[in-house]
Amino acid sequence: MQIQYYFDKPVSSKAEDLIDELQAAMCRNCQIYSSPVTTLKHENLVVTSVYAAHERAFEEENFSAWGKEILAKLRRLGCVLTFSLISNLEEPEKTHNDLKYHVLFARRYDSSLSDQHGASIALLNLPLSDQCKDQVSAWVAKYNACDDLWLSLNELELSAYYQLASVKSELSILGRTICKELEEASNTPTYYYLFKYWGLKNLETKRLCPGCGCSWCISDNAQADFFQFEFKCDRCRLVSSWSLDFTDKKKARIGSWQK
Repeated sequence: MQIQYYFDKPVSSKAEDLIDELQAAMCRNCQIYSSPVTTLKHENLVVTSVYAAHERAFEEENFSAWGKEILAKLRRLGCVLTFSLISNLEEPEKTHNDLKYHVLFARRYDSSLSDQHGASIALLNLPLSDQCKDQVSAWVAKYNACDDLWLSLNELELSAYYQLASVKSELSILGRTICKELEEASNTPTYYYLFKYWGLKNLETKRLCPGCGCSWCISDNAQADFFQFEFKCDRCRLVSSWSLDFTDKKKARIGSWQK
């Protein structure tokens, strides 16, 4: 999606600051994903390209109170905003007759909420408070930051992995709290995806739910489709996938059930 900011005079530094603030407000309100892809400025025009959450993401009713306040300030500066679709950046939402549950899983340029088949669900379509959408945006940013740290293979690797894999981590606790709010808003069971990289090959099917210690393996081998989760606990609202590395027994303990 492309956003054009037209001004009746050359763009001032104040106007640029308000545009940056509006972009942040839209991101925190789950109207757009991540930061603008590109920003172009020419005399009295500023153009930004963003990943929009939905084709109706920029309708006035979908802005948060903070976003509406910034829009008012921009308009007082003589700004006229227009929105145009560049390309369909995401598949249209699909309807499944066998919908049973939702999954919270952080994605950089798509909704963090999906149905059981992996189809995106725009949070703008749910009756969520501005505060809840802000929490989701903050959680996604923290999750992706931990993911980047883990992939960087530096001295913070294991600390970042703990945040991603342990049900007791601050990241997981926040994510599961969000799941409860999303479940209430959607009236659909909402599960938290728990990442697991290291495991014990001969004991993989015997992995216990890290939340309650009960059996939760629903497949005796790794599935080809990511959203065909091999592990699922209805009691704890957790799902997970088959481990990917079986070479480190010590690291395999991270994210495992512990009394």
